[in-house]
Amino acid sequence: MCFERPILTFFGADEGLLAMAQKYMRPIKCVFPLFLFNQMLAAFLRNDNNPGLATLGVLSGGIFNVLGDYFFVFTRDMGIYGAGLATAIGSAISFIVMLTHFADRKNTLRLVKPEKLPGKLREISVTGFSTYYFQAIMKPGAAFIVSVARGLIVSGALIMILPMLAGASALWFAMPVTELLVALYAAWVMRRETAALGSVRA
Repeated sequence: MCFERPILTFFGADEGLLAMAQKYMRPIKCVFPLFLFNQMLAAFLRNDNNPGLATLGVLSGGIFNVLGDYFFVFTRDMGIYGAGLATAIGSAISFIVMLTHFADRKNTLRLVKPEKLPGKLREISVTGFSTYYFQAIMKPGAAFIVSVARGLIVSGALIMILPMLAGASALWFAMPVTELLVALYAAWVMRRETAALGSVRA
């Protein structure tokens, strides 16, 4: 909301695309916290024995987004702004659907005063970045490396470097190359850790 132009420019919007990107972002800026809350609520609902409602919330918002794109963009002739509006409303629908869990008798979630907060924040910072195999075998360090490398370090470096080396179109290769590099690392560590588990059991 504060640095829209430099952020959009950083992610590749040139002067020809910038106006369209800003139009698309206009309705989304009004609801952007809901994208974070929806992820959080879906996790809470699954842990509170209501995964069906979490799925319904995600699907209802997604389906509206698809249908809303057609309605706003083509039927109402709202262009790129309509696409952003459909995305924003879809996110709001998901949020509202999942909020109904808190009015349900099955809801067991309550606000409580946290204890030993610094230690819990440290655990969250490690395992929170970890949601797959390495976490399951109690290797949060490896999971942290994979997650941060994929989502920030490797991808961020490639986003900066590739356009300088091979032009703006090379930006499209940043994520595929990131996925490949991280997958190779993950496969190597998985093989090593799995072998170590086998030797311990033996």
